[in-house]
Amino acid sequence: MAFADIQPLDIEDWMVEQRDLPSAGKSIRNRHGPLFSILKHGQKRLHLRPDNPAELTRRPSKDGELGRQVRFFQHGERAILRSCLKSDVHLMVDIALATGLRWGEIAALRREDLSFPDIETVRIHGVRAWSKRAPDEDGPLGVTCLARPRPR
Repeated sequence: MAFADIQPLDIEDWMVEQRDLPSAGKSIRNRHGPLFSILKHGQKRLHLRPDNPAELTRRPSKDGELGRQVRFFQHGERAILRSCLKSDVHLMVDIALATGLRWGEIAALRREDLSFPDIETVRIHGVRAWSKRAPDEDGPLGVTCLARPRPR
């Protein structure tokens, strides 16, 4: 790629590729530093471009997250996703997509978390989430119950 053609999105894509290798956030930041310096030198000293596109990119935090922007489903993508799923999970997926709640938050919903201000509206107030095991549960997981065949 020509030096003058490099855009901030090109650098962000490169950083996402680094993360997917996977690389630690610190490693990606360490690689971004020299790139930033090279682009700054090309901008300030060599006058090869008017800006430094690396200035506009978000570097990963210490835990490796790049602070990627949220990508919403495009028209038709939600229907494609639903068509790939069994019908018994459609409601859960619809709630997740409409609200942004994660699986653990949806699974922990209780009746009192829902309100119905009018006939077409449901308000969901998620205040808890299933996560790991409770601190007082130190026994083995009971996975044998999952192996039992379901009644037909």
